Amino acid sequence: MKVLLFEDEPYTAERLMDLIKQYDPKINILAVLDSIEAGLEWYRNHPMPDLIFQDIQLIGGNCFELFEQVDIPVPIIFTTAYHDYAIQSFQVNN
Repeated sequence: MKVLLFEDEPYTAERLMDLIKQYDPKINILAVLDSIEAGLEWYRNHPMPDLIFQDIQLIGGNCFELFEQVDIPVPIIFTTAYHDYAIQSFQVNN
């Protein structure tokens, strides 16, 4: 499985990668991206992963800006401490 991570906090990114690898060491973490700009660049130059772990607040804005510009047809697991975005994340992930 090919996984893409969006997280702008280095400690949180490391912890999430550790948890994913504990779950299944064969999972291939393609990249850890920390900003809207990095995400847009990545999507322009790479095929879609199988799964995305997506933080809401990133450098340069929130992740919903990505969804306005890129069609993302793969499952997304939102990883955030902000409950305010719960409804919006369910709407995006239909």
